[in-house]
Amino acid sequence: MFFGANDGTGGELWESDGTTEGTKLFKDINPGADASNPGIFVHHNGQLYFLANDAAAGRELFVTDGTVEGTKLVADFNPGSSGSTISDITSMNGELYLMANIDSSVGKELYKVDFATLATIQNVKQSVKVFPNPSYNTLKVTVKDNLPYKIFDFSGKLVKEGIIQNQEINTGLKPGSYILKIEAPEEIISTTIIIK
Repeated sequence: MFFGANDGTGGELWESDGTTEGTKLFKDINPGADASNPGIFVHHNGQLYFLANDAAAGRELFVTDGTVEGTKLVADFNPGSSGSTISDITSMNGELYLMANIDSSVGKELYKVDFATLATIQNVKQSVKVFPNPSYNTLKVTVKDNLPYKIFDFSGKLVKEGIIQNQEINTGLKPGSYILKIEAPEEIISTTIIIK
């Protein structure tokens, strides 16, 4: 088991095998007095992804394969020490998604990690609008009717699916943040929606 903990010298990545003796510091990601404060752990394709701050890249996406040598920064998506302001990570259908502020011109959006290039791909197509967002229940979408849609929570669980009618989606969901996927003929459009 991996978790973030602070033994008085700063929050770092710890491990435990369930015993007192086997609970210890795993890796000091941000050496010295400064802490890396790891958090938001997600298992994806046999590895553990999490957020941490190594000072040089800021708070960014890290990964571990269970070894100290295999615990490292995935990529500095927002180059420099300011970090990408990642707030959520989720694994779904073999892909890893982030809520992050990578491009200040568009603000915080939903991104997919492209492991071939270690880059992020913004999945929200600018030609498609979903509004109002946040919404109380009904979303308007600027796509053709009769397209299928699915709504997932941030654990990857499907919570609603249906067909778009009159360019509207009636969610009927409890307040919270979700991922909306619209299955258009040539692409899958994904965006985060907030229900108030």
